[in-house]
This record gives sequence, C-alpha cells and structure tokens, in this order.
Amino acid sequence: MDSIYKLIEQIANLFDGAGAVIFLVIMLGRKERFKRSGIFYLLCAIFVGLLGFLPFLFENSVAQIVIIMMLDLCFSVLVLNRGIGSKLFFSAFYNMILLLTNFFVIYGLVWMLQSDIEMLCKEGTPLRIMTIVINKVMLVCILIFSIMIKRRKQFEYQEWLSAFFMYAGVLITGSVLTNITKSGHLDVSEEAQLIGIAIGLLAVSIAISICIYKLNQQNDYRTENKILNMRIQGEMDLLSKTEEMYNDNQILRHDLNRYLMVVQGMLCSGEIEQAIQYLEQVTENRFGQTQIYFTNSSVVNAVLNDKAEICRKNSIYYEAKITGEIPEQGQIEVGMILSNLIDNAIEAEMKEVKEKRRIEIGLSKYKGMYMIRIENYIGKSVLGKNSELKTEKKDGKKHGIGIKSVKKMVRELNGTYLCEETAHTFFTTILLPG
Repeated sequence: MDSIYKLIEQIANLFDGAGAVIFLVIMLGRKERFKRSGIFYLLCAIFVGLLGFLPFLFENSVAQIVIIMMLDLCFSVLVLNRGIGSKLFFSAFYNMILLLTNFFVIYGLVWMLQSDIEMLCKEGTPLRIMTIVINKVMLVCILIFSIMIKRRKQFEYQEWLSAFFMYAGVLITGSVLTNITKSGHLDVSEEAQLIGIAIGLLAVSIAISICIYKLNQQNDYRTENKILNMRIQGEMDLLSKTEEMYNDNQILRHDLNRYLMVVQGMLCSGEIEQAIQYLEQVTENRFGQTQIYFTNSSVVNAVLNDKAEICRKNSIYYEAKITGEIPEQGQIEVGMILSNLIDNAIEAEMKEVKEKRRIEIGLSKYKGMYMIRIENYIGKSVLGKNSELKTEKKDGKKHGIGIKSVKKMVRELNGTYLCEETAHTFFTTILLPG
C-alpha cells in the first residue's frame, strides 16, 4: 500500500498543477495563434508536469512558491492573453486559493474530528488520503465558484444553487468518511475500498465542475444563436427594405414624369397660377412628408429612411448628418448596427414627452476611422442605474439581445463601442476601421 500512498501524493501535486493551468486559461484566454493548435495542449501537459514535480525538488517552501509563480508566468506569457499585471494577479490569486484551502481544510478537520494536525498530515495513512481528497474537492469547489463570479452574467441563480448543494453533498460525504477513517484499524482491503471511494468523490466533484462549465457554454451558445438568428433576420429585413426603396424610387420616377408633363401642359397653356397651385399640392401631398437620406450603401439608405418614417409617425425629431463614404467591407453590419441602435433610441424616446423627443445621427470619417454617432434625449440618467444597458423588459431572455449583437459585430469589425451621457443627452459612439 505504501507505493499507492506515494502515487496518490504525486497525483495530488499534478492535480494542483492542472488546476493552475486550467484556471489561468479560463481567466486569461488563449492567444489567437493557439486557438486551433495541438501545440497548446502539449504545452499545457508539459507545464502541468513541471508544476507537479519541479517545485517539490526543493524543501524550502519559499523556493517552492517562487518556482510555481515563475512557471505560471512563463506559461501565461507563452500561450495566454492579457498583460503581465493580469497574469501575475491571477497566478498569485490561484496560489492564494491553494494555501487558504489547505489551511481551512486541515484546521476544519482538526476542529471537527478533534484530531491532531500530525495525524492528518502523516503520510502513508488513510486519514491523510481523505484529507487530500477533501482538500482537492474544496479546491475544485472554490475555483469553479471563482470562475462563476467572474462570469456571473452568464449564470442563472438555479445554477448557483445546484452547484452549491452538489458540492456541499460531496464535502459532507467526505467529512463523514474521514470521521470513520479516524478510528483506524483498517485492513488492506478496507483501505483499498476507502481509497476507491475517495477517488470516486474527487471524480464526482470534477464531473460536477465539467457539467457546470458545459452548461455555461450551452448558455453562451444559446445567446450566440439568438444573435446569429437576429443578424440573419436583420439582413433579410434590410434586403427587403432596400428592394422596397428601389421599387418606390421607380414609382417616384414614373410619377415625376407624369407631374412634370401636367405642369408643362399648364405652362404651355399660360395657366401659370394653376401650375403653381398644382406644384404646391403635389409637393405637400406626395413629397412633403418624405425625407430622403442617401449614402454609398443601399443597405444603410434603407435603414436611415425607414427609421426616419417611424420617427415621423411617432413625433420624434430625426436628423442624420452624413459625410464620407461608408467602408465597402461590412456595409451590412453597419446597417444592422444602425438599425439596432436607432431602434433602442426610438424605444427610449417613446417614454419621453413628445416635445423633447429627439434622435440625431452622425456618419463621418474621423482620423482614418469611420464614426457612427447616435444622440437621443433622456429625461434622467441611464448609465447611473443601468451601466451595462440591460433590458428593462420583463422577459430579459427574449429581449436585450440587440446590444449584445451590436457589440459582437463591432468586435468582429475590430472597432470600438462607447456609451456616455450628459445631463439630457445619451451618446453612442462606434469607431470602425475606415
């Protein structure tokens, strides 16, 4: 059994190394060149081995910590994103969790079992194995909750409760088994069974963690699907609007010919007064309520003019100032970004009094970038109570996807998204490569 006990001790060290690698990858993210590379997994395996064995060649605990931190930093610099400050912080954070977990588990068991620390730390005993298992289960629990806190926007409260109760069940079971183990006098077969149960508990905690992480990924995928469906629907709507504008322009050209022929006939007959009255009537009835915005993109034209008509019907002052051409790459995305943002602005203005409703749009070149700027009136602060611009509708799962979609498209276009406000104006600014 002694060889088995030593093997478990070594596996425990590897487990800590694997935990460090997984934690840093999740918190910092892989560099782009390692997204689809098998080299990444090879480097992960190498660093897990180094973290599991190299520090423990030294008896000095300070030297061990320094070596662990250096290995963590080397791994982060080689394959992970973010700056040196973030890499040092998360490496130190993980090792702090490791130390605190050891401290609380050992002293918690000392208090609960009324045992000596020496009994729990003595190598080659079943009690030591149970202590290691509870330690690692606790470590997994703390790490997964740390990740959940970082990504709290993606987790529902049911997932928090489920994780809490499942981990609590595993820890209580481990504590009960440890209390049984304290009595000692176990034969070889009983020790083997105990080790099997302990490993099973650790496997259950790891399985719980994987399920929670996969569940979170499924939530991300669902959101991504909603955004993609929204983009597809948006593209279809934009194409439909573009076709509708084209048909309207064809009709308008036909009508203009007819109107001009009538006016020409009146002028040839000397009916100048009647021609003037006819032109005023046609201008008021046919063209008076139509404001045409024109850019080099038919998609953006469709959006600007469609939203202008919606604003007119809802008594919202609407103006678009256009300078510079829209970049050829990403014109559909620009149209969809505008459509989403103007829809949000219209929704906000509908809550204001009619006299103050206002939406102003600017499309321009700015220092080699293409700038989209949308301003709308606000009666009270928006960012003060809702800095993340979450939907205030009751069914938040079905709504609030528009802003996520906009941010995703801006990221894909390597742009910048910014929101700010003054006393009574809300600004949304987007900069895209020009």
